[in-house]
Amino acid sequence: VLARLSSNPVVVNALAILTTYAGAADKYKISIVRDGALNPLCELAFNEDNRIQKGSGGAILNLSHIDTHCEQLLICGVCASLHYFLVSGDPHLQFYAAATISNLSVQVEDPSELVDDEGLQSLVKLLKSSERLIQQSLIALRNLASQSAMQHRITDCEVLEPLYPLLRHHDPNIQTAALSLLHNLSILEDNEAKVINMGYVPELTLVVRQWQIPEGQRHAAATLRNLATPEHISTLVTSGVVEVLVGVVTNAKTLLPVLHEVTAVLAVLSRDSEAQSRLLLQLPAVSNMMTLFAHFIRSRQDLKLVFYRWVLSGVCLLTVLYEML
Repeated sequence: VLARLSSNPVVVNALAILTTYAGAADKYKISIVRDGALNPLCELAFNEDNRIQKGSGGAILNLSHIDTHCEQLLICGVCASLHYFLVSGDPHLQFYAAATISNLSVQVEDPSELVDDEGLQSLVKLLKSSERLIQQSLIALRNLASQSAMQHRITDCEVLEPLYPLLRHHDPNIQTAALSLLHNLSILEDNEAKVINMGYVPELTLVVRQWQIPEGQRHAAATLRNLATPEHISTLVTSGVVEVLVGVVTNAKTLLPVLHEVTAVLAVLSRDSEAQSRLLLQLPAVSNMMTLFAHFIRSRQDLKLVFYRWVLSGVCLLTVLYEML
C-alpha cells in the first residue's frame, strides 16, 4: 500500500505508523520487512517532500536494529539512501544515516560497502556540528574503523583534527566515543606518528587519570599501548606516561578492565631504559598495595574481586620491576 500511495499527507502518516511499529517489539520489525516495506522505504528516501524523507529515514533506522535485516537492506539499495541523507545537509536525515550506519557496520563483513568517500567526509564534518550529531557520527566512524581498510580511509578524511578537542568534551558519552574512535584508528601503524605529532599523548595521559569515566580510561590506555612502539616509546616516557600509569594502578577507584590495559602499557614501556629508571622510583607505590587492600575491605566490596584487583596491581608492578633488574 505504501508504494501505491500518491497523497503526500497520507504517505507521511503511513510512514509515522510504520516508524512507530518498527520502533516497538521485534515481531513488528520482522512483519514489516516480511511484508515488503524495505524497497518503498528506500525509494521514498529520495522523495522531494522532506517530511517523507524523514519518515523513511526513521523507519529504516528502526528496522536496522535487527541483524537479519542487514542483508535485505543492502539488497534494497539502502546505501544510496544513506548517502543521500549524509550529503543532504539536513541534520535529521544526517542523524538517521549515521545511526543506521552504526547499526549496519557491526553486522556486515565488509563495512566499506556502506559508505563512499564523500559520505565519510560528511560524517567527519558532523564532528563540528550539534552534540547529538557529533555523538552519532563518532559511533558510526568508530564502528567503521574496526576494519583496517576503513582506518586508512577515515584517516585520509583528516578526522584527527576535529577529533582532538572532543577528548575534552564536557559530555562523557561524546568524550568516550571520541576515545574509542581514536583507539581504533591507533591500531593502524601509519597513524602512530600522526597521533603523536598532533599532541594526543598529553591528552591521553590526562584522560587515563579520570576514574569517573572508566570506559574512557580504558580506551585511552589501549591507545597508549598501540602508540608504545620502539620508535615512539621514548616520547611517551618523556611525557610522564609512566608516573601517570603507576598512579592509576595504585588508585583504589580504578576498575579491572582499566587495570588490564594500564598494566599492559607498563609492560611494554618497561623495555625502555628511561622507563625502567622511572619505574624504580615508583617502588614506594608497590609497598602501598597493602593499604589499598585494606581500603577495599573496609568498603565492603566482594572480597574475591578485591583480592584479584590487589594481586593484579601489585604483581604487575613487581613483575615489571623484576624483569628490569
